[in-house]
Amino acid sequence: MTDNQMQRARAIKQAYREKNKQDGHVAWTARDYMAGFVADIGELSELLMVDAGLRTGTGDTKENIRHEIGDCLWSIVALCDELGLSVEECFESSLSDVEARLDKGGQQS
Repeated sequence: MTDNQMQRARAIKQAYREKNKQDGHVAWTARDYMAGFVADIGELSELLMVDAGLRTGTGDTKENIRHEIGDCLWSIVALCDELGLSVEECFESSLSDVEARLDKGGQQS
C-alpha cells in the first residue's frame, strides 16, 4: 500500500469518527472495526459463492468482489491504526513467519 493510500485511509477513518460524533454515536473502537471487518468478509464470501455459481447475485460480480476486497483492506488499515500498529510491520512479520514455516517443511497454522 502506498503512503498516499494509507493517508487517505486514515483521513476516511477520521471523517467517519467526526460524522459519528455529529450523529450522536460513539467513536468506533478496535472491537467495532473488527466487527465491520467480519461483516466485510461475510459479504466477500457471498460474492465468491456467486462467482462460483453457488448463489445468484446482481451487478458485475468481479467488480463487486474487487470492492469488497477493498473494504476488507480498509478495515485492516483502520484496525491497525486504532491499535497503534503498522500495517506494513504486521504484514512483513506474517510473510517472514510463512517463509520460515515453508523452509521447515510447509506446515501451516
